Amino acid sequence: MCYFDIDTNEFVRKDRHFGRDLNHDSLYDSLKVFLNYKTSKKTKIIIKKILQKLNQIKHFFDEQQEFAFYSSSILISYDAEFLDDSVTSYVSDKNCGDDEYVVESDHWVRAFMIDFAHVFPLSDGTSRDENYLFGLKSVIKLFRALYDDQVHFVNKSSSDNDISVTSLEVIPNTCDS
Repeated sequence: MCYFDIDTNEFVRKDRHFGRDLNHDSLYDSLKVFLNYKTSKKTKIIIKKILQKLNQIKHFFDEQQEFAFYSSSILISYDAEFLDDSVTSYVSDKNCGDDEYVVESDHWVRAFMIDFAHVFPLSDGTSRDENYLFGLKSVIKLFRALYDDQVHFVNKSSSDNDISVTSLEVIPNTCDS
């Protein structure tokens, strides 16, 4: 995991050993750190975009019946500059209800499938890759939980509106080695 810490203005890199020690709670907390969860009201827009992207991948797996994917990953990245309230190149200043910003484009967030070394034809060609779908649905649930917490956090200071999430999109910034 690599992320830009807005508070320290530095990139932080965690190695694979960090990831191996994660459990459900520490994964949830790590994603909050990755998303600069407490730093910006724009975090819910990022989470929503990530969910949109993850749902696009899920739609692909709901439909495709040719291949099974093993040990594949999803790379999520975003441009942390989007979180800086002084940067307006990504958003308009129109008030757009719950999100507060109208996002002009989503080039600043990405979610891609990577690591295709272990892709095999499905034996019968009529079933879906249920294992990949199970894992993907778990990731979507995790981001939805983050979104719900963020909405609750933002709404505490603004209003008590009930906000529902219907789609999501990805993340975006890569760390150079």
